[in-house]
Amino acid sequence: MNDRLNFYNSYLSYLFHVFNIGGSFVMTYATRENNKSMKWVGIGFNSFSQLIFLIEKLNNATMKQNQKDIVAIKNGTYNGEGATPEVEVPDDSEDGTKSKMD
Repeated sequence: MNDRLNFYNSYLSYLFHVFNIGGSFVMTYATRENNKSMKWVGIGFNSFSQLIFLIEKLNNATMKQNQKDIVAIKNGTYNGEGATPEVEVPDDSEDGTKSKMD
């Protein structure tokens, strides 16, 4: 599984740089030409590149956790209980109390 994540991370890294540079180029060109709609295309490229960056970082964290689990299995200390992320629910009630997810 780590080989696949590593394989995809290399492509995600290239995609991030392509969209980031493309977004910067489009923004520079749109600013020079004073084209508002093209500026939004540049903003979209940059936003998409940031999404790719976040996915790449998530994959890196998953690979690191997998490596730690493999080492723990080899050492005989693996218990199978990984860390579960906390889920924050936004405050949407009128009285200001937070609802909790079960």
